[in-house]
Amino acid sequence: MKIDQSFIAKNIGAKALHLIFIKESIGIPELIILSEIAVRMHKNESPPNVKWFQTTLQISFTKVKAVLDPLEQRRLIIKTQAKGDHRVKDINLTEKGFKFISEIMDILPRSKRLDT
Repeated sequence: MKIDQSFIAKNIGAKALHLIFIKESIGIPELIILSEIAVRMHKNESPPNVKWFQTTLQISFTKVKAVLDPLEQRRLIIKTQAKGDHRVKDINLTEKGFKFISEIMDILPRSKRLDT
């Protein structure tokens, strides 16, 4: 069995990510939610809301709320009134949240392929 350099780089990235998860008390759901918000911001798309996370990422309301509430308490995200519907809250990254997710993503090894 032969292991190439890209595998080794990904292994190093996975270990570094694991250490961040421990240090920062976050997990995969938090990483996914924060990175999805950042990508939508980068693409100038409308901010996600709880319903978007439920349908697009297939995460239950209970799980979304359990992930978002601590992120909001840590001031990594902010919930704001959606334009046009007072019942909906848009979810955006704060400056602190953007810096946080950017630092985590910088640890991950780069892929040569860019999926759109």
